[in-house]
Amino acid sequence: MNPFRLLWDSVTTFSSAYPAVLILNLPFLLIDIADFAPFPAGSSVFIRSIFFFVLLPWCLGATVFYFYQSTQQQTHSLQDAVQHAFSCWPRLILSSFLLVLPLVVAYYALFNLSWSILTLEQTIFQVLGFIVVMGLYWFSIYIELRIVLVPCLVALENTTIFESLRRSWKLTQGHWKLIIQILAVGFSLWGIAWRLQIPALTLVIGVVGSFLELALNFLVRPVVMGYYLLLYIRLKTLTEE
Repeated sequence: MNPFRLLWDSVTTFSSAYPAVLILNLPFLLIDIADFAPFPAGSSVFIRSIFFFVLLPWCLGATVFYFYQSTQQQTHSLQDAVQHAFSCWPRLILSSFLLVLPLVVAYYALFNLSWSILTLEQTIFQVLGFIVVMGLYWFSIYIELRIVLVPCLVALENTTIFESLRRSWKLTQGHWKLIIQILAVGFSLWGIAWRLQIPALTLVIGVVGSFLELALNFLVRPVVMGYYLLLYIRLKTLTEE
């Protein structure tokens, strides 16, 4: 399973549902616009917290549900997707926390603990500390790879968090190299959409450059969600056929 081929397949598979999914993602665009607004200091952190831990899980659930139903030749409206996401919203929020936690631990180990080790006086302690930090880092990445399908499982199979963790662990077994490649491509797409700047427009007309960045982020986000959904579908087919 080639990650770039999977990306192309996800675009072609979900293309008919893409316009409707953009409507589901409109709240994201409003949050992004609000983040550019000149609110008091600290408001941006609050807005981002709402985005990642409240709005994103709900929108992910609605988007995944609508995309998936479009492949099953079943007729479902946007209202059905919205209601379904609301029905499992608490579990979607918890699944998002579970996905973020290993990344936070990995980041802390790599950029905080590693610098603290350099302050140790004894070389042996530095070596041992480095081994522990790298072990913690790679263990966190491994956990992230094995639970990456939890939100899709919650949204599509309506399972509990514990059952979703068990199912994700089973579906990803033996496919960690592929998942690393797919996550790398997905994060790259998201990162490019999130941080892309057009220097000429930003220098000449800063507002235009900012809104182009917002528009690109808005258009790419559903593509990434569909990409991860197709990963779930393909792994489920490979594992359970």
